Amino acid sequence: MASVLVADHAPLMRDAVGRALEHIKVVGEAGNATTLVSVAGEILPGLVVVGVYLKGFEIPRTLREVLGAGREVKVLVLALRDESQVLQGILQEGASSYIPNGISIVGFKEALISPDDRRASV
Repeated sequence: MASVLVADHAPLMRDAVGRALEHIKVVGEAGNATTLVSVAGEILPGLVVVGVYLKGFEIPRTLREVLGAGREVKVLVLALRDESQVLQGILQEGASSYIPNGISIVGFKEALISPDDRRASV
């Protein structure tokens, strides 16, 4: 995975995710869905890590725009709670996987390496 775009409403979370990635190149950040779509279109990251509560994150529309034009991008969604219906909807809309609350830093890194596992283990 060559590049990662981190999108979350909280600057602290964006910074923490970036630091957790260590040897993976973070090429951009976004604090809302509009910026996410814009930056993703400009830099074409290999992976987008997005917080489920990102400001303006309308799941179907935002995912369609990020995944649009047949781009080769994986989308990993960070979930604060286990909201099964919301998370299943995210997967149905094209997200590669989601990371549930309570995951360890090791589990998080493993999910980044294999984002198609649909749900990272806690």
